[in-house]
Amino acid sequence: MNLEINAIRKTKLAGLAMMLAAATLAPQTASAALVSGTATISLNGVWNSAFLASGWAPTTFFDSSFNNTMISGSLAGGTAISGFTGAFEAPINTNTTTIVIGGFGTAGTIQATTMDTSNSSVGVIGLSGAFRFTAPSLSTYLSSEDWTLQKIGGTWNLVDHSPGFPDNTLFQLVNVVDNLATTGMLDGDLQFLPDPAHQAGGFSYSGFLGATGAKLSTTIGHLSIAPVAAVPLPAAAWLFGTALLSLFGINRRKNSISA
Repeated sequence: MNLEINAIRKTKLAGLAMMLAAATLAPQTASAALVSGTATISLNGVWNSAFLASGWAPTTFFDSSFNNTMISGSLAGGTAISGFTGAFEAPINTNTTTIVIGGFGTAGTIQATTMDTSNSSVGVIGLSGAFRFTAPSLSTYLSSEDWTLQKIGGTWNLVDHSPGFPDNTLFQLVNVVDNLATTGMLDGDLQFLPDPAHQAGGFSYSGFLGATGAKLSTTIGHLSIAPVAAVPLPAAAWLFGTALLSLFGINRRKNSISA
């Protein structure tokens, strides 16, 4: 009996050693992860030629495979936008520094994601994707690309970093649900510029595209970042849990022996 109790004591000490090792392995300060996942940008059909008398309209969406390409009026490929509706995926860039492609200045860049899930007031979320707008009456085009999502004065902006009008607001988000710190989800309606005091840069697409008055606060679409999959527990956590289970089993065995 004494030998068995001594064995239990030794095993219990080993379990405590495992718990101590787990505590040692666990980081003393946990740093929040960068925002990740995929943003879905959808247009709801409200935007049409009657809504914007300027004639400008989104005609093509270019996905992340065009990240290294400067969007031009003659660029082939992409997804045609029919009837001012559609849902388009814009993956979040995982690079932590902005990558400049080619010799076109800010054209063909991949914006960095520097915002972490613990603080959505600092940093930006880099998105892959581009819209090409055309105005048939003007026989020209406008591209919005190299996007970032960023909060400016408490207002979320979808910001364009293309060479034509760099670092300016394309759309703003309203009715926002910000759960980046818990589930990794961000959700909001898209409008042209309901809050001009908190736009990016000195220019916004709203005036250029002809959105004025009530059109500024008309919902034309939606943007949502899908929740990120659960992150596996680190090895230290598994070690800690194993030690707890081991001690629990030992205590039950000891009680059984005492009985």
